[in-house]
Amino acid sequence: MQRYVLALVVVASCQLTGINAIFLYAKQLFEEITDHELLLSQQLMLGLSFCQLVACSMSGRFIDTFGRRYLMMRGQTCLIVIMVTIFLVDSCADYLPSRDFYHYTLIVLFYAHVIIFNFTLGPICILYAAELVSNLTPVIVTKRTVNLTVAISTNYLMHEFGIGPMFLLYAVMSLVVHYYLRDRLR
Repeated sequence: MQRYVLALVVVASCQLTGINAIFLYAKQLFEEITDHELLLSQQLMLGLSFCQLVACSMSGRFIDTFGRRYLMMRGQTCLIVIMVTIFLVDSCADYLPSRDFYHYTLIVLFYAHVIIFNFTLGPICILYAAELVSNLTPVIVTKRTVNLTVAISTNYLMHEFGIGPMFLLYAVMSLVVHYYLRDRLR
């Protein structure tokens, strides 16, 4: 039973990193960041997809070199730092040197988030869960349920509270999961 709980938490942790907030709402995020420049938003989304493709293609070597636990814990830590930084940049937007600096910083943080996620948590969560349990049906159902919850809540959170507070919420949830997994992963 503990192995199933651990597998479910590992898979849920992957979805609670804000990655779906970036991918499912990339169009809205980039349009807001670029002041509704449609062409630039589309180019940024295309670049984001390219970064994901390259990172996923190369992640296997990192898993073999560093190990699942190391990449999972370090990746989660890096993503928490990035999400808190998104919150801080968004909160301090009025105090930054220029509006362009704010936009470029958020774009760089989103790209960094996607790259780190796809080198670490993205491929590792399912691999790790598959090694823990033989029946993956509950794991897949949990992944899809958390994915649906994030997809539904992201739109509301983004429009009601803003980009920064939304990512702070994901950072807090990821931090809680991080401390849960810290002593349980092998």
